[in-house]
Amino acid sequence: GWNLEMNTVFGSTRRVYVFSRVRPESETSHTFSYSGLVQTGRMTATVRGWNTNNAFNVAPALTDNGSTTSLVAPSATTTLADTLLLCSYHSVSASTSNTLSTPGGMALVTSAVGDNTNGHSVMLAREARPTVGATGTRTSTAGVSANAASSTLVIQAQTSLPLPTAVNRRRRNYLLAR
Repeated sequence: GWNLEMNTVFGSTRRVYVFSRVRPESETSHTFSYSGLVQTGRMTATVRGWNTNNAFNVAPALTDNGSTTSLVAPSATTTLADTLLLCSYHSVSASTSNTLSTPGGMALVTSAVGDNTNGHSVMLAREARPTVGATGTRTSTAGVSANAASSTLVIQAQTSLPLPTAVNRRRRNYLLAR
């Protein structure tokens, strides 16, 4: 099953959820279901080489950025070398021009721009962290000012494998903002 790693409110009515689990090799897709009317922005990333007994080196953290074009993911201080920094960005606007930029020094994992009916623009970026210490903040710029949140996750590697890598599994929705 899925493990709920983070459930945080931003913008007073929106939520960001972070789930993790070990995916069976035979699984090629999965489904999330909701009760009632829910607008979502979701991203799914498959991470290979992570520690399946203790996925996160540092607890996931979220910043409620308010209404802005500058989405700042919080800094985290790693306690182990060879981690993977994942930063997710969520911006809620009924605008098709609400794109999110990839922060400098990070690689894009996946992104999706909201439409006029489901205005959730989302983006996930990654960065290998070979050393211990503070990551510093990471900033994404949105195409329009809107309610926004950013989260930081630090994935720790298995000791017998190289740095974890995030593999894009493009889907318009995960780290749920609602």
